[in-house]
Amino acid sequence: MKNYPKTYEDVFTSKRFLKRCDIKRVGTDTEMSVDEYKNIIRKEMISMQHDVFDHLLKVAWLEKRFCYEGKPRFKKNMRAIATFFNAFMRNYVGFENKVIRKDNFYPKIMSYFNDFFPDFDLRNPFEEKLEYPFKYATFEFLVVVYLMPERMDLLKYAESHMMKYTQFLDYVINYISCYNEELEKPKYMFMMSCNFQPYVKVL
Repeated sequence: MKNYPKTYEDVFTSKRFLKRCDIKRVGTDTEMSVDEYKNIIRKEMISMQHDVFDHLLKVAWLEKRFCYEGKPRFKKNMRAIATFFNAFMRNYVGFENKVIRKDNFYPKIMSYFNDFFPDFDLRNPFEEKLEYPFKYATFEFLVVVYLMPERMDLLKYAESHMMKYTQFLDYVINYISCYNEELEKPKYMFMMSCNFQPYVKVL
């Protein structure tokens, strides 16, 4: 991955964006200070994401253990066996597998499992703790670049520089803008809307 120099203007860390919420006007309806409130939310979000990561790992590992007539689900005839698995989940387990797999968020996180753990199929998350590999790069970071081939390099760079989420967004905007300019045609587009989390679309 090429580390492009800062060329494009910041968006998410700009004064214009920061004005959307004046921290001096923030308070709580308790005796907590704003700093205490902010730190508690951050602590709870990190704890929640680590718990969710652990559960998603276990569910993904269990899904791969399913066989029908001796055939593993993730080998040959995957589509047909997936149909049997969905029926098994509904009729015998009592859950809808599509709640996880068709959700807009969980599959993006699960797409990283083989990147984080190349030997994932040979390990058992019920017998050993498979730790979330980043301290600074939270789920939000993963979603931004989940479609990009160089996503792990971008995440490792963010982690090594202890980036905040908004700093990462601006870093990615600069990266894809410089990349497209060097390529002389658009390969990446930064997608942003009030209806979904920002992410990079591959054209």
